[in-house]
Amino acid sequence: MLLKPEGKDRFDIYKDIRTLKEDVAGIGGSSYATSSDYTILDDDGYDMILVTTGAATKTITLPTAADNVDRVIEIMKVDDGAGKVTVDGEGAETVGGFATIDALYEYTGYYLRCDGSNWIVIQYIMPPATNLKAYITGGDQSIPSGVTTTVQFNTIVWDYLSEWNTTSYKFEPTFAGRYGVAFQFRINSIDDGKYAMATMRKNADAADWIQHTVYSPKNGAYYHLACLGTFETISSDYWTFRCRHDQGAARSVEQDRRNTYICIWRIA
Repeated sequence: MLLKPEGKDRFDIYKDIRTLKEDVAGIGGSSYATSSDYTILDDDGYDMILVTTGAATKTITLPTAADNVDRVIEIMKVDDGAGKVTVDGEGAETVGGFATIDALYEYTGYYLRCDGSNWIVIQYIMPPATNLKAYITGGDQSIPSGVTTTVQFNTIVWDYLSEWNTTSYKFEPTFAGRYGVAFQFRINSIDDGKYAMATMRKNADAADWIQHTVYSPKNGAYYHLACLGTFETISSDYWTFRCRHDQGAARSVEQDRRNTYICIWRIA
């Protein structure tokens, strides 16, 4: 769980956590910021490499293992550009058992320790994790027939990074990454041969990323439209959750925190 001390925002907390890790590991030395490929030297004195990638991959090459026994190095990607940070050992030396490893997203990376032959991953670095749940209060939401309508999740159960907008009903991620999502709507009284659909959409795209559609086999049926999936996003994206049906008259998504809700969590 991420605790938020009074007067501190999420970025202050992240810096505190990183500083604590450095103190515990005994590595509070100098850092080097780069937006280019870089080869770490035996004697450069850096134990933290901060990489801005932009759109292109940047490669950080580690120094010779035999000359850096017990050295600890932190390597982190610090922007949300599309490029990744590739960490490469010298020659045939491995990193975490692999020829190379990558940091794909902003504020992700690795703590590495040298054992004299290769480099061991001692910790994967991630920013504070998304963890949110929201539902509807204030009455059922009317959904017009034939209109794809954003479901108005207006009440937050928890939202550690303040990423759910209760005015526009959007998920607005703080960090790029991969996320898990579970959402469900309970919609009332769908008749025989009609459909009801739950969808998840990115930005203003017309295409649905995750979708669940049911066709009613009888008149007056109530349906739980449930979706579970994963998605990848950058921090400038936003995501909405929508409902559509073809009943011919308006139907309601029910106010019920047990049956109409959304949950999102970060996985990478």
